[in-house]
Amino acid sequence: MAVTKQAAPYMVTYLSSSIPQLQDQSAWALGNLAADSQECKEIIRAQGIVNPLIQLLQSPHPKVVHSAAFALANLAKGSIEIAQEMIQNNVISNLLPHFKYSTENEAILSEVSWVFTYLAASGNFTEPLISSGVLTQIVALLVQMSNVKPHIATVVTPMLRCLGNICSGPDDNTMKACENADLLPSLAVYLSSDLRHARKETLWVLSNMTGDLSVCKAVTYGPHLSLVLQQVPAAFDVKIEALYLLCNIACHGEDLCNHMVENGVLETVVPCLKLSDVEILNLSLALCEMCLRMSTGAKQHFDKQCEGIARLEALEYHNNDTLRKQAIHVLETYFEKEEETGKE
Repeated sequence: MAVTKQAAPYMVTYLSSSIPQLQDQSAWALGNLAADSQECKEIIRAQGIVNPLIQLLQSPHPKVVHSAAFALANLAKGSIEIAQEMIQNNVISNLLPHFKYSTENEAILSEVSWVFTYLAASGNFTEPLISSGVLTQIVALLVQMSNVKPHIATVVTPMLRCLGNICSGPDDNTMKACENADLLPSLAVYLSSDLRHARKETLWVLSNMTGDLSVCKAVTYGPHLSLVLQQVPAAFDVKIEALYLLCNIACHGEDLCNHMVENGVLETVVPCLKLSDVEILNLSLALCEMCLRMSTGAKQHFDKQCEGIARLEALEYHNNDTLRKQAIHVLETYFEKEEETGKE
């Protein structure tokens, strides 16, 4: 904060210097200050940082462009007001010339992708991002980058995050993204990536895209489902995204639930009912209940192949009241009559 108050005004002035090295180091330092706190962001914003940074995106020096994009990303993160100022100062049109992939442009592309990600995060600026062609270019780049192996975390992660942010809005956004027929096949490639962040972000993207029934069917009946099920036993952050996606698919009704049950969803998810995390238990239990309610073959799978009843009976003694009641509800609703008949 001391540096921000005393030195930042001079560094903002240096952004308009004719010396590229001074522009580069000043933008980099200001970007680090912006990352420190919201208060620091507001101070350097008041000192007039936004427009000079955007002007630096036109620099012929790649290091200057990289540092300017880095600073803009940190300023836009979590601040709708600063993002609004950037939009008003034509940040999108100044970023787009750098929104392309080459090995020489990799670092710049990463920072530009983060700027677009944070601009898309609030949902307030989706329209200009789509109308200016950002969404179309994100999809094209993701298709292109899916074939660059190994997947580049610093580039793929923010682009997937940005796509997910945009597709979390109206289904029209998802349909616009799907105008590129190669998008869903490319997302299947990311689901099998060696890069954990790529798999996690792709699961989240698909969770947002499957609000649209046509996309949901393409994912469920395509190669994606088996790849999603492979993520359920993974680390916590990947597992949780996979479970959210499976729940979103199940919400679309009987046909999709039947297909998931026939393809092993219960055998994959029921083991999660013995885990300790409450969020995972809630998602797993909700998914099992939807399958039991909407799929004709679910009860046999749940009981015979998965030992699901034993898992539910163990949850009857869970210390979380909501989980305990839900487990009892599932047992009483779908299995009580069979148990009573067996006793007779």
